[in-house]
Amino acid sequence: MSHRFRHPLPRASLTARRLLCALVPALLGVPLALTAPAPATRVLAVSKPPAPVLPSDPAPGRLFGSPDDLSSARTLFTTAGGPRDLGYVVFGGGDAYITFDDGPDARAPGGFMVVRALGGRPGGHFDAGRDRWLSGPRAALQQPKDLELAPTRRAVIVADFGAANVKVFDMAARGDAAPRFVAANLGAPGRRPWGLAYDERADRLFVGATDGTLLVYDRFLGSRGGAGPSRTVMPTLRGEGVSANLHDLVYVRERDTVIVLDVGPATETNQAGFDTDGSLLVLRGASRASGRTPAHLRVRGPASQLGNPVGLTLDGERVFVAEKARDVVLRFDGLLTLAGDRDLAPSAAVSVIEPESVALMPGPPRPR
Repeated sequence: MSHRFRHPLPRASLTARRLLCALVPALLGVPLALTAPAPATRVLAVSKPPAPVLPSDPAPGRLFGSPDDLSSARTLFTTAGGPRDLGYVVFGGGDAYITFDDGPDARAPGGFMVVRALGGRPGGHFDAGRDRWLSGPRAALQQPKDLELAPTRRAVIVADFGAANVKVFDMAARGDAAPRFVAANLGAPGRRPWGLAYDERADRLFVGATDGTLLVYDRFLGSRGGAGPSRTVMPTLRGEGVSANLHDLVYVRERDTVIVLDVGPATETNQAGFDTDGSLLVLRGASRASGRTPAHLRVRGPASQLGNPVGLTLDGERVFVAEKARDVVLRFDGLLTLAGDRDLAPSAAVSVIEPESVALMPGPPRPR
């Protein structure tokens, strides 16, 4: 199966894009901040460039930090000394859980690492004596994407796109550890998971699938997902389907709302719309939604700069998006108060080389 993230732009195009990286906020029409004391790092973006060919190509294994005003971004941490083909990140107790695709065993190269107290280690790197990772044939992770934590159940939930299933591991697992269980029933043959959002209080899992459907599992950990999704949601506007390839998502429990990214139907870099057909969807009543469901809000179009939006996080009313095709992290303010079909410009932007995912840093870390 062919998917857009696996087909990087030609080398000349990549070089030209990187030369423009520092100009992206201005090109987007987002005002640049005046020089001021550096605010605290709040936003973490995982960079996933293609494997380097030339010495000048961007290095893999880098995590960029930015204040929430997106006034600047810098390399905060590298995974040199560990896996470097990174994917999605989530925080638990100050530790960062990060998926990767380049484990030591080609039979099951996927995995996830746990970087302890990442926020307290600026300029640091992966340390095998302090950090840990999980990968290998027993773990059986092929191409993991998003992951979620269930702290009270001590579980790590991983969307394994490559194996077309969702795997659940113990939070303390390391090395080549087998999952607690595998949820292989996604409700339709050939369907593959990418994005996850988990409501631990309700034990409800939302899965963004690459066929454009949103899967809802009630009592996911309790039932081990064995019966498949409880409901399958197909977002619509004016009665027409509006999703093609769902990626990352967040669930806002107090509003019973899902915000989900759609990278669009173009899956090759030479296809029309590859870097312009992305969108962001807001679905209300998410825990009860089933079948064809009207989107409360869709954001798309040239002003939005959404082309290949792959990563998402939420800070109150502010939505941060990793827009991979444009080498930028975007911030949209106040989306949860809006409705309709809109082409909205981002409120702020910062250049990051091929961001794959984005997350909010936890509060002041305690050194460990």
